[in-house]
Amino acid sequence: MIKTLEGLYRAARMFPYLNNLIMVFPFYAILAVNGHIDSAYSLLLVLPFIGAISAGFMYNTICDAPYDPKHKNPITRGDISEKTTRLGMIFSILISLLFFVIFYQSYLAFVLFLAYIFLWLTYSGFKVRFKETFLGPFIASSMGFLIPLILLVNFDYFNYPSNLLLVSYFMIYLAHEIKHTVVDYDEDKVNNVRTFAVIVGRGFSSIIEYLLLIMASALLIISSYSIGNSATFNVIFAALFLISIVSTILYGFKNKFVVNEYLFNALPYMLIKIFIIVYASLVFNLPALLVLFIVWISLLDKYRTW
Repeated sequence: MIKTLEGLYRAARMFPYLNNLIMVFPFYAILAVNGHIDSAYSLLLVLPFIGAISAGFMYNTICDAPYDPKHKNPITRGDISEKTTRLGMIFSILISLLFFVIFYQSYLAFVLFLAYIFLWLTYSGFKVRFKETFLGPFIASSMGFLIPLILLVNFDYFNYPSNLLLVSYFMIYLAHEIKHTVVDYDEDKVNNVRTFAVIVGRGFSSIIEYLLLIMASALLIISSYSIGNSATFNVIFAALFLISIVSTILYGFKNKFVVNEYLFNALPYMLIKIFIIVYASLVFNLPALLVLFIVWISLLDKYRTW
């Protein structure tokens, strides 16, 4: 039993997905200050996504088993069977649907949640396997973008700052996923996997990533300014975004776009994560020391962007 549970945990990866779900923090703040959320119980709204993400990773583990080396995949390694992993995936989907029905009231939000699950499954397999196609980054970006969108749809609340955040999120996720195809370019090229970077080209893909980061950073600053965060905060992060993106661009051109997830390549995404945490904390009007502790705790884990 313990081995099975450990195998499911490894198949689900990164559980409980705090790095993914921290992205909804600003939207919680916006909803709270506008009177739509007034209880700590509202944190239960993320439970359906924990189950859905878990199911998505389990299905990805199943679909990748024929290709992954033993050290990378618990099914290939023999830690857990494909049948057990599939049962765990089905159970996670059912639990996530149950939680969604309990905690959400919007029919449109439910339809979007079904689309969210469907995108997870088609991204990894379902005889589509978008992750190995040109559309892979767009599908993966949609999955990240849908979580805060569903939250806002449930409360039927959209305003200028939240709309800017949503658009910036899609750009950030898209840039991040394109970066992954650039990092994996050589391996995918050898295996004849036609990912975004293989089709478009490594250099052009990197340039698209840089442009998306520039536009997304600008939208984040505008959203922060429009919601009333301090000018000092906005100016400091505008400068940091500029420095980090320029560093990433110089790193990419210097290495002829043969990049890995080193500091210069990851720095813009790390700063965006910090910005989002501080952005929400300022909306909540939290004390500066508490904000520093939140950022510190969020960075204690091994770096992951989302």
